[in-house]
Parts: sequence; structure tokens; C-alpha cells
Amino acid sequence: MDNAGEEDRYLQALFANFNTGLLNLRDDLLEDDKPLITFPRIWVMALSKADLLPDMTAHDFSTLLIEKAGGHMAELRRTIALMVEGDAALSVGEDFIVLSSAKFTPGKIDVSDRIGINLLLPLAAALPFERHVRWAKKKEIPARVAQQILNNSQTIFTTLAVLAPFAKLLKRVPLPGPVGLISKYAVILFTGGYLTKMADLAGEKLAEVNEEAKAKNHKMTAVLTGFLLALEKGEEDQVLLRSNR
Repeated sequence: MDNAGEEDRYLQALFANFNTGLLNLRDDLLEDDKPLITFPRIWVMALSKADLLPDMTAHDFSTLLIEKAGGHMAELRRTIALMVEGDAALSVGEDFIVLSSAKFTPGKIDVSDRIGINLLLPLAAALPFERHVRWAKKKEIPARVAQQILNNSQTIFTTLAVLAPFAKLLKRVPLPGPVGLISKYAVILFTGGYLTKMADLAGEKLAEVNEEAKAKNHKMTAVLTGFLLALEKGEEDQVLLRSNR
């Protein structure tokens, strides 16, 4: 706010620090200079304290970053690409979100006036699932990278499933604990291609699947589609901007 028009001074230094930090870690992370299969592949750019810039949408934020530090973001992506196998499955500076935990005014903090906070759980759980499934379907990604990505998606989905109450199902199926049961159920869904199709749902069709899942008490499907709907709502409210890759 105090340096409008000169945001590049801070942003370029910030991304340069990220880039330098990763380069310094590269030799420690890579064994025999072999790129990694498992490594953070989705790097979302977030603006905190967004209440101080109430007119700043996620699109405005992305435009600012690209204009003021686009080259530095591209350099960060190149550095990360050197560290991972299958760099087509990589998203750096393609997703943007604005965040604020409260509205601060002199003598008052209003925690009910938040921006983007309700999207953190859907973003952390559903965005990787959605992106990983899409990447795994692309033929240019090496097979073992695609497999790892699908495994990641399955793990995400299984974690979501653990959050859902499955008391009745657990009573009927003699398995060693809820995690074991839900993992098997998740594998069945992945094998059948159901979750892959779910990742491509959007708009009215996504809402229909969500309502149907709730009506039929399919809790895992309801949770995941609910998260995907929350991300769509975040985009409608211009709090979130997602990559279309």
C-alpha cells in the first residue's frame, strides 16, 4: 500500500529468495542428480491481509504478480522443474487466492468478516485431487510419475473419507479399522474410473452429483463434490483463480 507502483521491489526479492533457497537444497535433495518423483507440484500464490486491499480480486492479484514479477515466477518454475521428473505435472504461479482472517479497523477486529479462509480446506484437499487426476490422464507424463500422482489422489480421497462417519458400514464389514476399509473402497472407486470422471465435473452437473450423494448418504462423494463446489464459488466471488490445466 505504501509503495504502489513499485511492488516489484518486494515481489522480485521474495521470489528470488524462494528460488535461491531451492537451489541451495538441490544437491541435498537429489541423489545421483536424479530428479524426484515425489515433490510439491502445486504452488498456489496467496495474498494475505487482503482486507487492507478490499478491491483486490484474485484476478487483479495474478495480473499484479505477472506484471511485476512474472520473470521471477517463471524462473522459480524452471528451478522446480529441474528437481522433478515429469515437469508437465507442475503448477507454479497458475493458481491465485486472496486471504484475510478478519477485518481490522481502529479499536475493532471483526473475525466474522473473512476472505478466502473457508476455501483453505477445499483448496488443500480437492485442488490436488482435481489437478492430479487431470495430469495423470496426460500421455506426456512418464508412467511412474502418473502412478505416483494417482496414488497421491487416492491418499487425498482416503483422507477425506476418514473424515466422513461410516459407522453403519464399519459394523457390516469385518476389516482392521476404518482406514483399511476406506482405503479398499477408495481403490475400487479409482479402478472403476469413477473419481477420474468426478474430477471433470463442473457447474450444474457437479451440483447434481453433490445433491444426489447427499440424498443417498454417499458421504465421501458428498464431501469431495462439496469441496469442488466451494472452489467454484470462490472463483465466482473472485477470491480464487484456478489454472485450467
